[in-house]
Amino acid sequence: MLSNPPYGKSWKTDAEKMGGKKDILDTRFNVYLEGGEEMPMLPRSNDGQLLFLLNNISKMKKDTELGSRIAEVHNGSSLFTGDAGSGESNARRYMIENDLVETIIAVPTNMFYNTGIGTYIWILSNKKEERRKGKIQLIDATAMKSPLRKNMGNKNCEFTPEIRREILRIFMDMEQSEVSMIFDNTEFGYWSITVERPLRLRVYPEKEIPSDLFKKVDEKAAYESAMKALPKDAPLDDWTAFAKATKLRAVLMLL
Repeated sequence: MLSNPPYGKSWKTDAEKMGGKKDILDTRFNVYLEGGEEMPMLPRSNDGQLLFLLNNISKMKKDTELGSRIAEVHNGSSLFTGDAGSGESNARRYMIENDLVETIIAVPTNMFYNTGIGTYIWILSNKKEERRKGKIQLIDATAMKSPLRKNMGNKNCEFTPEIRREILRIFMDMEQSEVSMIFDNTEFGYWSITVERPLRLRVYPEKEIPSDLFKKVDEKAAYESAMKALPKDAPLDDWTAFAKATKLRAVLMLL
């Protein structure tokens, strides 16, 4: 199955026709984890590229010897958009945990008529050969290009038959090199952790603050003068009161 989804095209209108994103229960875009927890894979409404990929995955043949293979051209959004637990991240998790992703190939910029952005070819298979199971191959083909004699809009280069054969050889040989790296599926998993900054109340007047943290030229001089004239009864356990007493920006006390 081959597809070239439109980049950054909104599907908000389509979502509204289907009752809104929260009410879309289509099994192509919603799966359940082993414990019964629902894992929605709907991407944000301003970019529907992953919907094309998930739709093709739902059509993969499972009862044949060769199964199915998918090749789709996406921009970087499908790779990087969405924090852990988002629809985009869940879609990537689903593909990786089900060992569907064979290879992702980075394509040179300015390969298409209407855009100069970087693009990537996703290659998926539900019948991986034994040596590829549990692994993903990343191929950097960004420097493998042939310039056009005359630009066609944004397009200024192309893949010649020789370059295509070389990329195919790297893929088929499962080659490890400067432009081809192979990773275990587990290396692509991650958690999103919120690190909360502890409450800071105590002030350390003896602490030296780097010059580049002062917004104004005369602010450092004012700070140093205030430190020299620091009242003995200045509260050191309440930085708001300390900043008020010294007439300094409170944020300086937190550095």
